[in-house]
Amino acid sequence: MLGPSGVDQYVQAAHRNYLNFPEGDFTISFWASLNAPAKTQYFIGKDMGQGNTDKWIMHYGPDAGGTNPLGPSILLGTAPAASLLYVPSTFGRPDAGTWHHYVFRKSGTNLMINFDDFAISGGSGPLTMPSGNTAPLTIGQCEGVGHVDGSMDEIRIYNRPLSGDEVAGLHQYESEPQIILVKAVKPSFAKLIVGRNYILQVSTDLVVWTNQGKAFTATNSTMDYPQYWDVENWGNLYFRLWRLPF
Repeated sequence: MLGPSGVDQYVQAAHRNYLNFPEGDFTISFWASLNAPAKTQYFIGKDMGQGNTDKWIMHYGPDAGGTNPLGPSILLGTAPAASLLYVPSTFGRPDAGTWHHYVFRKSGTNLMINFDDFAISGGSGPLTMPSGNTAPLTIGQCEGVGHVDGSMDEIRIYNRPLSGDEVAGLHQYESEPQIILVKAVKPSFAKLIVGRNYILQVSTDLVVWTNQGKAFTATNSTMDYPQYWDVENWGNLYFRLWRLPF
C-alpha cells in the first residue's frame, strides 16, 4: 500500500520495455483513497519529466481548465505526440477518505475506464504509446511534480485489455473484506526480583514519564508484558520499568 499521507510519497520501478506496451493494449487497475478530491491527483505514470517528453500518465482533474474542456475528469496522456484523452467522470468528485476502484483499459485507439463497478466510455483517440520511453514507472507520482494526496493499493498492470466480465470479477474479488497483518512488538523483562511490584512507564522525551497499564508483581525473574505496540510507533517512544516501593 502507498500512503497514508501520500503528499510526497511514491513507489518507483526501473524501466522495462514491456511497460511501454509495445503491442499497444493494456489494463491498469488500482484502488485509491483521496484526502482532497478537490485537488488534481497524479496516479501513475512512466514519464521523463514535464513538457513534450516521452511519457504516459494517468491522473484525475477535479475541474475544467487548461486543455480540459470538461468538468471532473480522468486523463490518459501520452507524449511526444501530445495525445490527451479526458474522460468525464460522471460520478463527479470521489468521496474524500473512501476507497474507490479505477481501471484503465486500452484496446487499439479505444480507452475504457471503470470507476468502482461503473463503466465510463472513453471514446477513441490516437493514444500512441511512445516506444522511446526509458523512464522508470512511478506509482503515486507523475512528471516529477504531481503526487497523490491519499493512498493507493492493489496496483495491477496487464499487457492486454481485460474484458468487462474480468473487470467485474476483479472488482468483486478486491472488494471482499481483507485481513491485514500489522507488525507489532512487546516488551520482555529480565532480572526481576520475585515478589516485588513493578509498573511499565512510557515517555516521548525522556523527561515526562507516564504509567502504562497496571502495576504487576513479578512471579519470575523474566516476564513478558501482555501489551503490544505498533512497530511504526515503537521508535518514537522510550520505555522503562519502574520498581514500586511497596
